Amino acid sequence: MKMLTNTHTYYSYKFGTWKPEALLKRAVELGYESICVTDINSTSAVIECVRLAKKEIPIRVIPGIDFRNGAEQNFVAIPKNNQGYRAVNEFLTYHLHNEVPIPDVAPSWEHVWVIYPFGKLSAISRQLLVGASGGQKLGANGQWLTANSCFGI
Repeated sequence: MKMLTNTHTYYSYKFGTWKPEALLKRAVELGYESICVTDINSTSAVIECVRLAKKEIPIRVIPGIDFRNGAEQNFVAIPKNNQGYRAVNEFLTYHLHNEVPIPDVAPSWEHVWVIYPFGKLSAISRQLLVGASGGQKLGANGQWLTANSCFGI
């Protein structure tokens, strides 16, 4: 199953330009069956994307967040279930409302996949996924990140 793991809509404030509908349609045109909508420090597009996927566009939407300080990417968090979705939103809310920088290493979330940028190999945690380029697969603790292992709608 083909899945995009880090996509941005125009809710990524200055970094994304895609309308949610256009992003989902383009992913389907390219043959993707699932898409992680991981806007930067935001989950604003998730509800709209889920609504579009349920009614109009045949793609599985997986919510997530691309955690950054300014333009610097720290990690991408992809919830495995509702508990994970709540955890990443509580983490984001705390940091944004208190104006606390996002740390380089994610908390040890039980219900969240974490993907670090390839260049941040020093940010190792027990749930480590390292972003790979060139179509390589991502693995953690002997498991593969697949659309079926993620919380999706």
